Amino acid sequence: MKNLFVLLITLSGLTSSVKVLAQGTDYLRGPTPTKSLNGNEKPKLRKCTYSKAHGMHGADCSDRELTDLPEHLRSNIEILDASYNRIRRIDRILLYPKIRYLYLGENFIVNLRPGTIDKLENLEVLDLSVNSLQEIPKFVFEMSTLRRLYLSNSSFRHEFFNNEFEIKAPLEYIDLAYSEMTQMPRFGIMPYLYHLNISGNNFEKITIDDISPLCRLKILDVTNIGTNQISTCECIQLQNYLADMKVNVLPDIKSICNISRYDISVCPPYSNSTNMNLHNTCLKNIRIREKEQQVKVTWTYIAIGISSFLVGFIAILYMIHRRNVKSMKLEDIKHPLSDATSTLVKE
Repeated sequence: MKNLFVLLITLSGLTSSVKVLAQGTDYLRGPTPTKSLNGNEKPKLRKCTYSKAHGMHGADCSDRELTDLPEHLRSNIEILDASYNRIRRIDRILLYPKIRYLYLGENFIVNLRPGTIDKLENLEVLDLSVNSLQEIPKFVFEMSTLRRLYLSNSSFRHEFFNNEFEIKAPLEYIDLAYSEMTQMPRFGIMPYLYHLNISGNNFEKITIDDISPLCRLKILDVTNIGTNQISTCECIQLQNYLADMKVNVLPDIKSICNISRYDISVCPPYSNSTNMNLHNTCLKNIRIREKEQQVKVTWTYIAIGISSFLVGFIAILYMIHRRNVKSMKLEDIKHPLSDATSTLVKE
């Protein structure tokens, strides 16, 4: 019986992933080994396979021992799973400009060169987890359609996230779990970020200033996190702030630090000045972007209306012209010799 696989993708909500189901073969972990002539087990090389999910064309090239992206896939694919390989370069991604979901986890990618993924104008999900990246180029954070970014199990340089820079991508989810980070990333204002996973890192401290620019944050995963230098009062203030902002802390809000043996009454409430200024600036950016989007939608409808009117007007003029031409032809058929007859009568 032929093996079957189905790409399942959740396009909304908090999860968006590609799962591969197989009958008789685990497509994510490789083929069933076959015996060679000398009796040793030898893996069977497999070609990429295709499927369709939610109306999108997908290619499964995971766990094929690839050292580069395939160059002869169908050009219309929107989903590409090339995880669990040995890929170092991704220049060939330009062969597939329609890609919206790109999975490159568990590879040997060291850097991302300009002119590669930043040319994918429809890219929504990018998985670069478990690679050899030390930093992510800023152009990744400027992609206008990127919503979800997976960077877990990386070894980022200490200073990579220390310098705040503007993030223009409408990121809703970022995964930085187990990335050997010692300081909380300074993302700056991110008005769309809903879920941040920083689990498994050993931060020196986390402060309200790190969280307040993320005004729409609703889920903060701090599983197995370490905070060495955060003071008791700072910890209490941070927990109070997260509670006031209704942020769901995973596995629970006490995971940030253990304060059970301290007297929390000695700590002043967190300051609203600087923290709320960042928070309010973030909210203001949301309102500005929403207004800009409304203006774009309004002008789009106006343009469609004007275009429809012009097309209809031209169609009406054309129909009138055709009717006049047809009438003139019928008149000529009814009286083909009228002019000649009148001339003879006069003579």
